[in-house]
Amino acid sequence: MAEGIVVPETTTDTTASFQSIGGVHETNHRRDVCLVITRKGNEDKFTLTLQTNHPALQAELGSSSSYVLPLDKQQLWAAVQQCQSAWAPAVNHYLNDLRKPELPPDLLLELAKAGRKLFLDIFFPEGDEHLELRKVFSVFTEHLHRGELWLRVESSEFFAPWNLLYSKKVPLEPGPGLDPSGFWGYQHVIEHVPSDSGSQGFEPTANHGDAYRVSLQLDNNLDQQFSVPVTKPVISLLSSYSSAQLQQIPRPVKDDLAKALSGGPRNDHFMYFCCHAEAAGFTSAINIAPSWLYLTDGPAVRIEPGDIRLWLDEQMLDEHPIVFINACGGAQVNSTFYEGFGRMFLSRHASAVIGPQTEVPALFAGEFACCFFKDFFRGGYDNSLALVLFRLRRMMWDEYCNPLGLVYSLYRGADIFLPRPIEPATPPTQ
Repeated sequence: MAEGIVVPETTTDTTASFQSIGGVHETNHRRDVCLVITRKGNEDKFTLTLQTNHPALQAELGSSSSYVLPLDKQQLWAAVQQCQSAWAPAVNHYLNDLRKPELPPDLLLELAKAGRKLFLDIFFPEGDEHLELRKVFSVFTEHLHRGELWLRVESSEFFAPWNLLYSKKVPLEPGPGLDPSGFWGYQHVIEHVPSDSGSQGFEPTANHGDAYRVSLQLDNNLDQQFSVPVTKPVISLLSSYSSAQLQQIPRPVKDDLAKALSGGPRNDHFMYFCCHAEAAGFTSAINIAPSWLYLTDGPAVRIEPGDIRLWLDEQMLDEHPIVFINACGGAQVNSTFYEGFGRMFLSRHASAVIGPQTEVPALFAGEFACCFFKDFFRGGYDNSLALVLFRLRRMMWDEYCNPLGLVYSLYRGADIFLPRPIEPATPPTQ
């Protein structure tokens, strides 16, 4: 191996899925619980295998056990759509404000109800045939409420907004002090790994002394369209770092991205998208139309997962970038969006994909991205992807009185961090 390479060869624990990247970092955090969800033979049903190395859970449940989940693909679709749609009032409530003096009790109750319904639909189905599943998840739920766990979901077909699940009982009437720890994304560190995206985990690579490269796939009309700062704060923040440490690569239109991925070099360390996006619509019936997004060249020039595949052809993303898709301002994103784009980027050796499970206000999208980059660029394991996102979700809730941080999901890469920090050269301008 050439001298000076930051990240050595990565390996993966494919036997129990308890580590995402084995042997790279001594601090690589073993997952407390892995939920491996696969299709049941040729049936339109799914099998859940619950794996754990958590001593208390092992004592009660054993290290691995399997159960048939109640939802087929159509039923899962409908249940997920219902949960995600319940977040629309929260989006509207924070359209023009990052911070509020309090979290509205009636709004929080509706979010908790939606998360609780989805939690029960997946893990507590009716019927004697699901008795064992209910028993196991009664025990599992008790452990969920005892403290922070690292959770990993492995599935290429069973996508759900795991952060939005609510595992505690909800009151009948709104009131102060609804417990945020019932939300999985507030209480636990969670990543979803598509099992067909490859068994090996990757990290962004860079030679010592070389600059990290961040590409900006932006709709440059957003700030003017919504009359709020969306892309400008992110550009300003990135510009505050020395070009010797961080280089920006603007790609405002589809053709720029096509040329970069097809012609190379495909050497981004970060790929940041801030734009409109669309997933198959919020209906109870599955829509097989592909997800898409668009940049400054407008909605007539769509980018679909198939385009990424076409441009890359048989090539991989050489530097294993972290892909952050920040869809905002009327974007209709949901879990199916990441079935397409998330799986595509990860299968081409991206390190991780981050993005919201619902639309988010444009103002909030810019703020969340800035907070994320500031923390992650500090480097070190305490600023790994999972821990940065976990802290941000809690900070937005506790300090901003804003629950929208919960909608940001992580696909693979919980342990990824920068081994050397990126230091600001100048204070960012506003």
